[in-house]
Amino acid sequence: MSRSNFIKIQKAYGEETLPIAIADIEAKKLNKHQASVGFSIPYSTFNVRINEKYKRPANVEVIKQSVDWGGSISKWL
Repeated sequence: MSRSNFIKIQKAYGEETLPIAIADIEAKKLNKHQASVGFSIPYSTFNVRINEKYKRPANVEVIKQSVDWGGSISKWL
């Protein structure tokens, strides 16, 4: 089957609604499930955007050591 037979799936939500939904979740007006249903945004999108483990800054010392050893910085970005 050729790639031309596949339909490109567009997001069901706009980029302007995502910050509104996240603000409602952080203000405890809605939980992730309610926001997911109400704004038609996938639940996993909220996990990626809200969870702290995705907001942590990179450990600069580990990156510098990796580059010194001949590693690529692109894998850390």
